[in-house]
Amino acid sequence: MKKLKNEIVTDVLDTSTGELIKTTVQKTFSVKVEQDSFFMVYVKYLSAFYSLKYMDDAKVLTKFCEICQFDTGIVYLSSALRRELETELNILSSNFSRSLKRLKEKGLITGEKGKFVINPELYWKGNNNTRNQILKEKALKLEIEFKTI
Repeated sequence: MKKLKNEIVTDVLDTSTGELIKTTVQKTFSVKVEQDSFFMVYVKYLSAFYSLKYMDDAKVLTKFCEICQFDTGIVYLSSALRRELETELNILSSNFSRSLKRLKEKGLITGEKGKFVINPELYWKGNNNTRNQILKEKALKLEIEFKTI
């Protein structure tokens, strides 16, 4: 729960004396931030989404961003969850595997055998200090190559 303070200063004229009186009103608001709804997408690297050639890749990456763990970016992909995602996203199992391979090749995700991590330079859901620590420790970088046609 985060508390926000708002201070309002108004000038009030005392009609009996003609004196200008300053009045201060302070209001405190409590705002509840749900961890699951907070995320950051880094616009500098958003072009990585646009460079995806296959719609299945975009679907898988978007779903991974939605379901990844808070403060880690990890997606634990059990066989049951994989089947559920294949059905939900309307993707064949072989195409799902190819999408994972292409996303890894582009550096958008890392991992294998049921544990994948979204590159925190692209997408992060959690505390920014944790993200910076992960980037520093793992020296992760997202590189995008643009080709002229």
